[in-house]
Amino acid sequence: ATEIVDLLKTKKVALKSLDLSDNGLTDEHLKPVFVNALAKNRILVDLDLSKNSLSRGYLNEMLGQLNRCAIDSRLGFLRLFDNAPLTEDQHQMLLKFLQNSRVNLLKDRHEQNSTETEIESVQKIAANLTPSQPGEPA
Repeated sequence: ATEIVDLLKTKKVALKSLDLSDNGLTDEHLKPVFVNALAKNRILVDLDLSKNSLSRGYLNEMLGQLNRCAIDSRLGFLRLFDNAPLTEDQHQMLLKFLQNSRVNLLKDRHEQNSTETEIESVQKIAANLTPSQPGEPA
């Protein structure tokens, strides 16, 4: 788990999907440092923690921390089934977090598309310009 935390902390690795399902992970494996790294990661989009042994208390802590940092997260898919059953409050926390993260993903895609459109417009304008010949007015 330490190696995974290190990967999540670095900006050099563009890990967009991480499947840790059915690995026998417990609260101890994913200590709070994992949640902190996960909350600060702006690249990871899909995380599967299903079929592990995460307690209701750990899931509550994780969802609370993620919601406090949701403004930066792009994690739009978080699978937690077959761990401790989520309470109604935890379901609401998960829903709120995923909604905020997906809004961030959409904003990123919109900004990326806008930038690509702007670049395409500049390239079209540049393609239509002909260089001035020496002696001609620019």
